Amino acid sequence: MTNMTSPGMVVIDGKRTDYPNLTLPPNVNVAATGEHLEFAGVLRWIFATFPREPFYGFICDDGIPRTPNWDVELERTAGRWYVSCSNDLLHGAGRWSFGALGGDLLRALGFWIPPGFIHLYVDNVWEHLDRELHIMRYRPDIVIEEMHFSNGKAPRDLTYERIYRGQAYGAIDQALFEAWVTSPKTVEAIDRVRALLEAQDA
Repeated sequence: MTNMTSPGMVVIDGKRTDYPNLTLPPNVNVAATGEHLEFAGVLRWIFATFPREPFYGFICDDGIPRTPNWDVELERTAGRWYVSCSNDLLHGAGRWSFGALGGDLLRALGFWIPPGFIHLYVDNVWEHLDRELHIMRYRPDIVIEEMHFSNGKAPRDLTYERIYRGQAYGAIDQALFEAWVTSPKTVEAIDRVRALLEAQDA
């Protein structure tokens, strides 16, 4: 038990009936996208459906919290303008990982993940934003273990196939990321958020 006290939500990437026997703790609700959207699409769906939250926490289905009170610690670290990153026992400092993102930060940027991305390069987007804005706060003491095939903690199965609607999306997401980094809209968004962060510090 990790004493999670924050209200939580399981978001099903598809229909609620896909998991008819799902049982959850009293402080965790469930929502369903209604259709399969893939990871980036789910993030956009969450932000569009719940646009006014003070923060947005996330753990993918292969993450297991290990540290007591991890939820409130990550919320506190992120606040409204920063990104808290847990120790997933797979990546190190400077990498985007399970954690929380400030609601004001997402609203200032206008996205959780920009349009078009399907699944990959979400972490690259946030790591680029961190290099420009210094917004990530790593918490090595808060462990949310990632049970992934790359670290031998899960078998590699069809859930890791990089196919969406019959199309391989690895190269698509890579091209989108490379274009996004140099886009004038991206530069403008970063400049806008930098000014807001400086105003917050003032």
